[in-house]
Amino acid sequence: MQRGEITVSRPDARECTFAVTTAPLHDPSGQTDRGVEVVQDVTAEKKSQQQMLKASKLAAVGEVAGK
Repeated sequence: MQRGEITVSRPDARECTFAVTTAPLHDPSGQTDRGVEVVQDVTAEKKSQQQMLKASKLAAVGEVAGK
């Protein structure tokens, strides 16, 4: 199984991030004969993570400045 992310620029200049998971499917003899891919839009989650990271950095700077 492989996992990764891809960021795509839309025509309206917004960027969307997708989590992609790919897994092989095997026939009865164990040979890989097909695959399945699951794609999930994680744009909102990524944006939330970036905002939380920025907020925590600002809080750390505020603590240092207050001492």
